[in-house]
Amino acid sequence: MRILFHGPFEKMMGREVRLPPPATLSALIGELARRNPAFSRYADLTTDEALMAHVMFVRGGAPLTLSSPLGEDDEIDVFLPVVGG
Repeated sequence: MRILFHGPFEKMMGREVRLPPPATLSALIGELARRNPAFSRYADLTTDEALMAHVMFVRGGAPLTLSSPLGEDDEIDVFLPVVGG
């Protein structure tokens, strides 16, 4: 699995991380928090709404939820959420 970090997440985690896929997005966030404690604030979020208010995980242009299954060939982008009005 390939994870691409954008914006402030790039400074936190680096531009790209490759790792074997955990079963779900929730497990991936836990792994990222183990690799960098600054990411742990996102591992503590327990609902999709709370997560998406702080960070967006996107695969193929579609946002992922905490229970989204992940695969070996996935490419995940990590962004700040976009708001408008």
